[in-house]
Amino acid sequence: MTTTLNHEFHRVPMAGMGVRPNAKSKVAGGLLLLVALAAIYWVMLETGALTTVTNKAALSEWIDQLGYWRPAH
Repeated sequence: MTTTLNHEFHRVPMAGMGVRPNAKSKVAGGLLLLVALAAIYWVMLETGALTTVTNKAALSEWIDQLGYWRPAH
């Protein structure tokens, strides 16, 4: 009963071990993140939410208008 290298290749991988991303998938993930952030920025700019978030007085007024759903401050 000897163990050969062929047996090692047919092992089931451990559950905690994931697939390591290669360079192309890292670049694609980074580009996807940048596109998502640009889309969020554009939507906030078009809806006026960006000016509300960057203006402290307007943000405070908007939070006060939330009524029961506002966070405690």
